[in-house]
Amino acid sequence: MRFNFYDLYCDFINSLKNLPKRLKFNFLSFSAAFKAFIKNFNFIDFVKKLVRAIIRPRLPFTLYGMLFRSFLYWYVMIQGLFVVILLIFDLFGKLDKYMSNPVSILDILAITALFIPKTIGLTIPVAIMFGVSMTLGTFYQNNELIAIFTSRISLFKFSFPIIIFNILLSVALIIFDSFVVIPTSRYRDDMFERLTEKSASGKTDNEKLTIRGKEDYFWNADKFISSKNMLEKVKVFKIDDDYRIIHRIDAENAVFTKRGWLFHSGIIREWDATGDLTKEEKFQKRYFDYAERPSAFKKARYEIDNMTIPEARETIQLYKDINIEHNKELTNYYKKFSFPFTLFIVSLFALGVSTLSRTNILILSLFFSIGLAVLYYVLQLILDILASTGRVPPIVGAWLPILVFIPLGIYLIQRAKS
Repeated sequence: MRFNFYDLYCDFINSLKNLPKRLKFNFLSFSAAFKAFIKNFNFIDFVKKLVRAIIRPRLPFTLYGMLFRSFLYWYVMIQGLFVVILLIFDLFGKLDKYMSNPVSILDILAITALFIPKTIGLTIPVAIMFGVSMTLGTFYQNNELIAIFTSRISLFKFSFPIIIFNILLSVALIIFDSFVVIPTSRYRDDMFERLTEKSASGKTDNEKLTIRGKEDYFWNADKFISSKNMLEKVKVFKIDDDYRIIHRIDAENAVFTKRGWLFHSGIIREWDATGDLTKEEKFQKRYFDYAERPSAFKKARYEIDNMTIPEARETIQLYKDINIEHNKELTNYYKKFSFPFTLFIVSLFALGVSTLSRTNILILSLFFSIGLAVLYYVLQLILDILASTGRVPPIVGAWLPILVFIPLGIYLIQRAKS
């Protein structure tokens, strides 16, 4: 049954007889092949094939389910084991502080529990590598991979769910690290300091600071208190091209608010181009709309590694604005996006060496996977040093190991026994 497709097509061709000759030749040469296709097209057969492909696709979803369940079993078990080990080490490492201060059991448990997100971030690459190696090694040892390969299913096609899962997990780890691991780690550190009588309230992040801000403004203050976003004994001045002060504010303190910087108990002075004082005015409270934000005055209490992505971006922009060398910081910022793809790299390594030998396959696959992972980290370390010193661009230092080892991992999978 063709539903008159052929007749409709012939009517359409007849309606085009009046086309110009140069167009008619090109169209009719194309229509000859298309005419044969329409003449033999069967709509019912097409629908049947489409339904059959949806209901019974060629992809081995049954095998995928078996593989993924086994992989999740090993991964969750190994990840949980590593997390418990790190929690125990952390607890015993802080035990002397807990014993020498009145810290309750509930507070100890809370501090320990807040360490879980960071332990997951630290151990997830190793857990992924062990999980893949144990899964494929067990299948190979039990001759299950032999049966799969006999069915003309390649290792790459069989391991497709693990590859896709680790790509998605790498992307998720970028968000998890920035918005879960870092905030919980900071809260945990502050809680630990507070409970062990190292109060962070009113903590001074920086003392005797001087920075160059935007629009040629310079800031000088005795101290900056991050918990209050407050500068004490603050001076703000601006200089002209001849390095003469043309504007200056001296105040007891300045607090950052939604309306800008609120200065207290200060005096404003301004000078003309000849150096004569043209204005001197005292005030008790006054707002000033300076471009600097509190982050400009924070001492590096948190390195770029321990900042969220927005905080790191703001810090690097500040370094650019005040012309401070920031190759190392920019490299670490790019690594926030590249390093999570280590999960993808180690999974490729584990898949590529999973069929090296049936004798001691678990030990051999883990050994070679760890060896390749060590090479990856060594290359990353070397490039970190080169990028920090400016010998290679920071983005190259962060992403080159990924771009080098992804083709290597794919090559290992293609060359694996299949």
